[in-house]
Amino acid sequence: MSKTYYATRKVKYDNIIFDSKLEVICYRELKLLLAAKEIDDLKYHEKFPCVINGIKVYTYESDFTFIDLKTQKAVVREVKGYWTDIARLKWKLFKACYAAHFDKFEIQNQAGRIV
Repeated sequence: MSKTYYATRKVKYDNIIFDSKLEVICYRELKLLLAAKEIDDLKYHEKFPCVINGIKVYTYESDFTFIDLKTQKAVVREVKGYWTDIARLKWKLFKACYAAHFDKFEIQNQAGRIV
């Protein structure tokens, strides 16, 4: 697999190409929760256009989205080993554009913690 800009390697797992090993780890955990019926509607790399004042600023590509069945909340989870200034800005813009669509915005770091 090819390297991405920040020296992570794309990884193929379950016939899906992930951006990093960290995403695969998160995906495997979410698949277990899906099998245990704790989450539903798991999606990977769903695209969301961020439109401000009628102008499409960019398209955000989420790492994972799902429904938490315990809380009935729509969740978007971003998996990041390293945050660039651009990534932080895009995350903030996405949250501003989709605050009404999602109930919870999560970041999973290298240690596997949700922050």
